[in-house]
Amino acid sequence: DIPALCCEGCVSSAAMVLEQLANVEVVGADVEAHQLTVAYDLASVTPKALATQLAAIGYLVTRSHSPRAQG
Repeated sequence: DIPALCCEGCVSSAAMVLEQLANVEVVGADVEAHQLTVAYDLASVTPKALATQLAAIGYLVTRSHSPRAQG
């Protein structure tokens, strides 16, 4: 959960900073639930790295969900 994620502008900003990392793509967002759905390569990016990227622009991650294999 990302409490500060409250509008489409926030989603755009968050997506822009996350997609600067290699093999990361924001594939969905739910502003009402304050959540992003992110596809990434577990071999090159960690959930902690994603949270760090978001924190750097003021979006603190309070809860993350377990990664699921992409198939």
